[in-house]
Amino acid sequence: MECLPRCDIPLPEIGAARVSTNFNVCAQPPELSIRVIHEVRSVSTFLAGDRSIDSRKIGTEHWPLKLNVQFYESSPEEYYAKACILTERTGQITCFMNSTYNKEALLDECDSTRLGVSSSLPLLLLTGIMIVLFLAVGVAVVFLAHHLFMRLSRASRSHPKFHKQSQCAALLPAIHTQKFSVEEDRLTVIEEEKEESTCSVIESDGKVFSFITNDTTRTTPSESVQTVATTPFSLMRTFQPSPQPV
Repeated sequence: MECLPRCDIPLPEIGAARVSTNFNVCAQPPELSIRVIHEVRSVSTFLAGDRSIDSRKIGTEHWPLKLNVQFYESSPEEYYAKACILTERTGQITCFMNSTYNKEALLDECDSTRLGVSSSLPLLLLTGIMIVLFLAVGVAVVFLAHHLFMRLSRASRSHPKFHKQSQCAALLPAIHTQKFSVEEDRLTVIEEEKEESTCSVIESDGKVFSFITNDTTRTTPSESVQTVATTPFSLMRTFQPSPQPV
């Protein structure tokens, strides 16, 4: 049975397992890679050597499996490969490779693999460049949006402040004018009160002076009375001469 590059093999009491194989004779020493997929995936690589059998454990704890591979150079022009899966619980062996393979055919496959890798390399580079470009554009868009948002927010904050300042500037002259008018009215009222108090004092002083004059005239008509008015409070003082001895 030749499972190259892939095949499905039945495992007793377990079910089918998917197996893929690949030779790489371009490597030194040549390599044989086997991938087995059943419940879990396992990949094993075997190097061309002597005729000994190389065993690897695969599978799960419930169904432990063992992969036995024999891979060596049978002649200058051919490789021999034999691969089998051993079910440890039942002891059954299922082989999926047991034949010789021509070196020239494997070398052609190696060249095609190299060509595929080399052709995919520019595509990978182009994909990486596109990803970096998209990331740079995204970062630039986010930065510009953030800058524009901050600028608009600052403008919206400064506009109400300027409006309030203009309103305050418009109200200040009116407040000063009103304050000055109130102070002028207050000064006018104070001056009027002063004038009224002065007039009342003068009138009261005149009445007192006339009353004293009349009373003095009635009591001592023969005696001369000297009245002296002193300023600034208009206080009337009356002096009488001392009596002459008889």
